[in-house]
Amino acid sequence: GYVRWAFVLAAAGLALYTHWLLPPGPDRRMGFTAALAFGLIGAALQGESTRKLALLFTGLSTVVAGLYAGYVWLSMLGLFVAVAPFTAHRTWTHTVWAAGLWTYIGHLANHSLGWHGVALFAGGGYVSHLLADSLTKSGVKWLMPLTDFAVKLPLIRTGSAVGNLLEVAVCIGYGLLVLALVLGRMQF
Repeated sequence: GYVRWAFVLAAAGLALYTHWLLPPGPDRRMGFTAALAFGLIGAALQGESTRKLALLFTGLSTVVAGLYAGYVWLSMLGLFVAVAPFTAHRTWTHTVWAAGLWTYIGHLANHSLGWHGVALFAGGGYVSHLLADSLTKSGVKWLMPLTDFAVKLPLIRTGSAVGNLLEVAVCIGYGLLVLALVLGRMQF
């Protein structure tokens, strides 16, 4: 249910933004077309494949937006989001190669947007996720496909109360670290 309504609300927000803030012309037509597409797909989503279809549509929409705006990094981000749900969990998305790709996408965003630190935060966030997953009994195959060895230190269980609490604590801690770095010494 919530994915369906998230799409419908995103469509409504995009339509309002387009109506009030974009001047008549091709950008406005693109905005209304995207809003209509989000709304129709959101209304049609149902069943077990909802999450995968939502991420596929969101990813492909991001690819198109990146091509339209001339941002290669945005298209790469969209492609990653579109493909990832159709792979087995903790496979290629949980490797040092995926972390490197994510960091590179952040690096491209750094240069095209003129923001400082995007690559650092993107890579740091991705690697911290992999480190946290390495603390579970399934672990992470950091160097897949070169080796099937999984780094695992089973201190937490995914979905357990302790695991969820640790995840929240890590997210809050990382968010505070990013905030401190941004407020303390980064220039935008």
